[in-house]
Amino acid sequence: MDYITDVYLGKLNPAASVKTRERIHWICKRAKKTDVLDVGCSQGITDILIAREGFHVFGVDISEETIESANAYRNSETKEVQARIKFEAGDFLEKEFGNQSFDSVIMSEVLEHLVQPALFVEKAHKLLREDGIFIVTVPFGIMDHPDHKGTFYLLDIMELIEPFFEINEVQIIDEWIAMTATKCSEKKELSSIITRDYVREMEKRVYIRERHLLTTIEKQRNNLDLKRVEAELKELKSRLKLKEQMIDVITANSDNIQAEMNKINMEILHLKCEAMLKDKELMKDVNNTRNIFEKTIRVLKKDGLKRVIYKVLKKLKLRK
Repeated sequence: MDYITDVYLGKLNPAASVKTRERIHWICKRAKKTDVLDVGCSQGITDILIAREGFHVFGVDISEETIESANAYRNSETKEVQARIKFEAGDFLEKEFGNQSFDSVIMSEVLEHLVQPALFVEKAHKLLREDGIFIVTVPFGIMDHPDHKGTFYLLDIMELIEPFFEINEVQIIDEWIAMTATKCSEKKELSSIITRDYVREMEKRVYIRERHLLTTIEKQRNNLDLKRVEAELKELKSRLKLKEQMIDVITANSDNIQAEMNKINMEILHLKCEAMLKDKELMKDVNNTRNIFEKTIRVLKKDGLKRVIYKVLKKLKLRK
């Protein structure tokens, strides 16, 4: 679905609104009263604008969803404007118009979607009145889109239009070729003359478009470089954060280990103290035992063993 009205109103892609308005206003200014046929009318913004100024407009588009949206916008207009607009979903080539003809036929961003655009141009020629005007816009040069079947430069669109119409005006509006033409009485061969003004204007616009594309490419390249740097910085920050978390864990573990070591050292110191105290008591007992033993030895040396026995027995009251 083409959201041209939403873009025009700034509801969608505001950056493109100014360019879109310029192109649509260019079309509206060149429409010829009173009856207008808009082929591929999309959401119908062109038709609504000129209907507000007294035009009677019939808009046809192959997309039913788009026509529903166009009717929703139409229904928000005054009763008088609504009465001058009709939208219909259908195939332009298959639709029967009977004896109906139009003062203006508009094909805006339609021909690039077709495999055989000449069939549309030929039917527009049949439906246009003798003094009517054919208004066409197509993307200028390469504009990649999944539904685009063809690419138009100036000569391409001229070769398509000139067998059926006399081209009156050609203008490059930013990224679009805009053209008006009047009806020829009979189908003719393509003119071999292209004025210098057309070529000069085309080359000027090609330069502008190339400069725009180069600027866009450079901007995209810079954006990609910036994104790459940002991605690398993000990765480094992530890795740094991980390292910091690991350091925090190691630090916490180190503190725990240090606390455990301090506890163990205190226990070791306590054990040493206990051991020293026990060693002191033991040495005291050893010294006492040594003193007794040495004293006993002295007595034995002095009095002899027999006297010692007598003394012991006497003390035990076993002998007087």
